[in-house]
Amino acid sequence: SDLFDCNIATSAPVISSVRLGTLTPVLVLLLAVLWRWRDNRWIAGGALALAISLKLFLWPLVVWLALTRRYAAAAIALVAAAVSTIAAWAAIGFDGLADYPELVRRLTDVVADRGYSLVALGVEAGLPRGAAELLPWIVGIALLAVVAALARRGESEQFTFSLMVLAAIALTPIVWLHYFALLVIPLALFRPRFAMAWALLWLFWLTPVQENEGDLWRPLLAASITLVVVAWIGRLSFGSR
Repeated sequence: SDLFDCNIATSAPVISSVRLGTLTPVLVLLLAVLWRWRDNRWIAGGALALAISLKLFLWPLVVWLALTRRYAAAAIALVAAAVSTIAAWAAIGFDGLADYPELVRRLTDVVADRGYSLVALGVEAGLPRGAAELLPWIVGIALLAVVAALARRGESEQFTFSLMVLAAIALTPIVWLHYFALLVIPLALFRPRFAMAWALLWLFWLTPVQENEGDLWRPLLAASITLVVVAWIGRLSFGSR
């Protein structure tokens, strides 16, 4: 509907992702393709491989494919992502490959506490740096464990897929505002037409900047909105029982 499209287009994460020319809208599209053709090993595996090649933090979706017994799609995603990454490095003669892990580590040290990640939330809350850096692993692994348990019981794939998308955001130490455009995925899965739940994305206009500017309330707001999304989709999945 027009309201549905307007809500997506006018939310702060989506507008910022487009304005900055980020890959996040492409990631949303690829995850939508993955979900729509999740039972087609080649399309699902190929879409996820491309998504991981663009942004490595989406690797938990490979785990989701495996947990839902789509082993071929998971293998295709892993192999295709690895091959495409190696090919990209080969194209430049593997120049800088040896230094890349250290570069990523330094980048994380410099900017992890500037955005909306759980690391930033911990740092702004006054936790020691080491404890703040553990937060993504604690929350992310907990979400992975929940998804594994629900998948084993054959629970709603909509819910487990949505949780795995959120686990990907939770696990990455660097999260900018536009990453929350990925919340479109769980919202669309449970309410493909306009509903009041979509107004949650508008709340990001309270903090329309990419960095938290040293304020605790900004990453706390992002975490709170995400928790509300989790609670909402959980209620829709299990509330009728």
